[in-house]
Amino acid sequence: MLNTAIWLEQDYCSNQIKNAYLKTRYFKLRIPFSEQQSEYEICRFKLIVEEVRGDKQLLLDSAVLGEKIAEAEYKSVSFSENDIIYYSHKNNFTDSENKTIQTAIIDGVLREKNLYQRENIELSGEYHVNIQVFRKEISQPDFLSVEAPPILTDYEQKIETITVYILIFKDSIDLKKNSKLSSTSVYGSLGNLGFFMVDLDLFSEFIRSEVGDGAVNLVDLFTTTDLVDKCFEEGLLIITWGIKPWHYYIHAMNNSIIFDECIVSGTYKIKNKTKKLSVIPGNELLTWPECLEKEWPTICIEGDGEKIVLSLCTYSGNLGNEIIPLYTLRRSEEPVENIEPIINYNFLD
Repeated sequence: MLNTAIWLEQDYCSNQIKNAYLKTRYFKLRIPFSEQQSEYEICRFKLIVEEVRGDKQLLLDSAVLGEKIAEAEYKSVSFSENDIIYYSHKNNFTDSENKTIQTAIIDGVLREKNLYQRENIELSGEYHVNIQVFRKEISQPDFLSVEAPPILTDYEQKIETITVYILIFKDSIDLKKNSKLSSTSVYGSLGNLGFFMVDLDLFSEFIRSEVGDGAVNLVDLFTTTDLVDKCFEEGLLIITWGIKPWHYYIHAMNNSIIFDECIVSGTYKIKNKTKKLSVIPGNELLTWPECLEKEWPTICIEGDGEKIVLSLCTYSGNLGNEIIPLYTLRRSEEPVENIEPIINYNFLD
């Protein structure tokens, strides 16, 4: 799948933004910010610029980016090949005495102006430009592990995210025909046993056929028998354990935007008919089948193919020097030659 992201930026901004524009030598487009974007003084900021190349291309929407708070569309915008595109906005500090804002300014995290530029974008001719602004609320964990550090140590979970999502497309493309994404992300703290992802109905039926209906420790069986290999071959299980206890995002990359450089990847097999997976902390394997009586978050994996690539990426937040790990899943129609799970990997090593 080709990466359709032309431009990605991650930063911080104030909750009041003014004089926001996307511009080149030939045009100047206003970004439709409202007077106040959030009730929090400082927000995480993302700029995503994507080229839309067809009606079937999966686009990001509120399921991923949060509530849409503004939108504007500009028609017949002229781009010149190898032009430089600029994005800029001013951060308005109405309460300059606020300690959070003062600290952020002193540390260089929050600036008076956010200014970025992107060179050599391969666009030429007239396009339509759709600009959307999203606000994503503070992430609430789907599960918590006592092994992980307290959630409040991670500043990233205490602020909202403002995303400017810019779509550039030809007149012949109808954005309304593009599929919408849903249930693409899970967030929570995990222990050393990590997490596993399964279609619970298919997985429980297979386990029952192999070991019966009684209570079992699947961690023991996975490490002392060939049961885990059978699960892999049947296309029933994605699992990673031996991880650093921490707070993790788990995200299905159903669209074609590639966000981060990944530090390790594993290959798994999932039945082509399986489009939704439950995400379950690995410690639940110790007391199987008790987890069948609980509710778990799910992730939808769009597309066709049995090959699933699970990758671990990390990025650092500027406030507090946090390290934020992100697992991504990407489905592929390529053949599954070998199943290579991510086992015993510490992203801090």
